[in-house]
Amino acid sequence: MFFLITFEFTIWALSIIKLKINKFMTILKDNIKENPYIRESVRTNGVFKNAYCVHSLINELSTDKKFIMGIMKYPIWSSESDFFQFFTKGAIQRIQNKEVFFIFDASQEGYNMLDNNIPMYDIIHNNCEKYNIDPRMVLLITSNRKENENYEYYSKTNNIKYKINVFCENFVEKLDTQNISVNGKLFNQKIFQQLSSVEQFDFAEYMSNVQHKDKFFASLCRRPRPHRTLASFLLSQKSFSHRGLISQPYVQENIVLSLIRRSKLDYDIDTIKEWCDNLPLVVDYDNFDDNSDNAWHHAQIPYRHIHDQTIFFIVNETVQHCRDNRTLLLSEKTTRPIVNFQPFIVYGIEGIHQHMKNWGYELYEEIFDYSFDSEPCPTKRYQMILDEVKKLCKFLETLDKTERVSWKFKHKEKLIHNFENVSKNAKKRIEKFNSFIHNLPNP
Repeated sequence: MFFLITFEFTIWALSIIKLKINKFMTILKDNIKENPYIRESVRTNGVFKNAYCVHSLINELSTDKKFIMGIMKYPIWSSESDFFQFFTKGAIQRIQNKEVFFIFDASQEGYNMLDNNIPMYDIIHNNCEKYNIDPRMVLLITSNRKENENYEYYSKTNNIKYKINVFCENFVEKLDTQNISVNGKLFNQKIFQQLSSVEQFDFAEYMSNVQHKDKFFASLCRRPRPHRTLASFLLSQKSFSHRGLISQPYVQENIVLSLIRRSKLDYDIDTIKEWCDNLPLVVDYDNFDDNSDNAWHHAQIPYRHIHDQTIFFIVNETVQHCRDNRTLLLSEKTTRPIVNFQPFIVYGIEGIHQHMKNWGYELYEEIFDYSFDSEPCPTKRYQMILDEVKKLCKFLETLDKTERVSWKFKHKEKLIHNFENVSKNAKKRIEKFNSFIHNLPNP
């Protein structure tokens, strides 16, 4: 009997997370008032949720350290932003007295925090100075693997004597689970967690045979970042675009025109206008305007049906251009096809596929020519990716439905290896965090 595994969060997973946190360390509550900058939580948005729900067999950490935690929101930040004003007087005093650490949880983000748009280091240090708090009592958690280097640069440039504690890992590289319905019958995901990787692979193949019709690939975009918008436009101009499940929110015509001119591409205004007039492109959900700071909400949106309908996946990552080599991120956008046993190609930063190899993933070199990976220009890199997509679509056109699904799963060992590698990385991540907590300074 087959069971469907989808990878989204559930209330059950939350109960497991909270149980583990209580054993792991003390997170204090009722210390931060409602405010536009951070949201208090007795669970971490990334450190625990993205790790514990995928790997319950983790060495528990015994520590007498106590923490107050705030999850980063999305206001208009500036170097003068004051988030400590929303802490209770008692909370500020406990941090001042070095009884409690403050965790600034930005683990759902992976941008370069030296970026002037959100000068996070200035913000944190200015807050510490204003409230007479030792910066060593602050923990900043981020998913940008380059952030330790970035903070070292900031500290030297600004002659920082007492440093905050920065922990960076790919917390948004995650494996998620939820209850699912098959033919109207609801299956409890606790059952699915007991299945082996091979059994989950078998069910993925079964569901693709049921769901796949005539769509070869998916390319999703919820937030219209400039690089994603340009990519969606370029994809839409290809003769094979009708073979894809493509999502794209509405964008103004003048914005698309500006992107095209900046990239020195040659498309006439009528073509641009026609594309914009047909926006948004909706695959299933049309809540493009919902950019809540609550990443938990977005993580619950199911995607499995998209993977079951398609043969391969074009990943539009969060970052495509890495200025000064200060950003390194692999988000849930890439791990979604991996945990759904699907070949993929990533439009990310220069060299992202090589980084994935370094993190234990196996590439589909028998399918794609990855020479585009070293191309420094994001637009040219995406055009080279489209060349690979074109070749694969041309091949898939020669196969019937059953043959296409068979081809999708022909690299069984590699698909299962990559699936299991997500969990392995989660275990390494939590072990590294355990060490980080153990080695916090005693100011």
